Amino acid sequence: MKRIDFQWHLTNRCNLRCRHCYQSQFQDDFGENRIFDVANRLLGELRDHGYCTTLNLTGGEPFLLGESFFSLLHLLDHSEPVQEITIISNGLLIDRKVIRRLNAYQKLTTLKISLEGACAETNDAIRGKGIFEKVVKRLKEIREDSVIQVVLMFTVSKRNLSELEGMFALSQNLGLDGLMIERFIPEGRGRAISEELLDSHDWESIIRRLIALTQVDTTPLELVSYKAFLIKFGEETELWGAPCNLKEAFCIMPDGTILPCRRFLYPLGNILREGFFPSINATTLLQRVTEKSALEGKCKTCSLSYCFGCRALGYALSQNPFAEDIQCFIPG
Repeated sequence: MKRIDFQWHLTNRCNLRCRHCYQSQFQDDFGENRIFDVANRLLGELRDHGYCTTLNLTGGEPFLLGESFFSLLHLLDHSEPVQEITIISNGLLIDRKVIRRLNAYQKLTTLKISLEGACAETNDAIRGKGIFEKVVKRLKEIREDSVIQVVLMFTVSKRNLSELEGMFALSQNLGLDGLMIERFIPEGRGRAISEELLDSHDWESIIRRLIALTQVDTTPLELVSYKAFLIKFGEETELWGAPCNLKEAFCIMPDGTILPCRRFLYPLGNILREGFFPSINATTLLQRVTEKSALEGKCKTCSLSYCFGCRALGYALSQNPFAEDIQCFIPG
């Protein structure tokens, strides 16, 4: 069966105002029934076109939807096209009662909980006063009661660049299943702190430190095309790279807008108006941004045929989806 995956933002509502957040709006101007309109349209199209999917559900903060969120999980858990469900959350509303309910969903495999530092001083400067202590407490409870994998999510900027080793140790000490490392891209509230964007030297340093932490037999050059990383803890520590998955995964926003990815804010259409497949079939952007000849700067002449740089970063900085990836450390 063919596969296409989604990060689905169910709501703009959030109980935090993180400094680096991709959102600029924190309220919905529509009712909660909108998520079921989107769900029915998406599931129907996937079924009709013979696709299966993994859905990454998030917000805002998805647990602010209350019973509507659990009703959606029930629907998705019993939907044939859905193979796997994951949830991205700040963790503040996940108590033991919630965990017991989540354990019942067979297709729900992973909870991804965000922190931006291994100590309160660093994390709380980004996510808010007192948040580190509250989330760590929740993570301990989740780990004790959950049959679901728990992964810590870490968005790296110049402000918390030094926290990588501490986040690695914190994840291990809490008995978590993994640590996900992503790069800050200045969108939404994050535009106000654009100066905290990593440069190419910062990103190369992160990759070298990841190699040292996980002791994998590789080089930074072999990992340069990856846009994020997952450290998986188990009998052996593994380092997994996340390549750009344009055309293989998409983002759906709370109002139904379809994006190439959450950080690439180039609207492709709206699932409720045009439908998903008609929207992506009507655009030429996805083909053009994966063609070397259309790219600019050193991305155009780069010898790595399988890498197209980060299109989301170029668009965030210049509103040009073909712009050079300034975080790439391969010499031009």
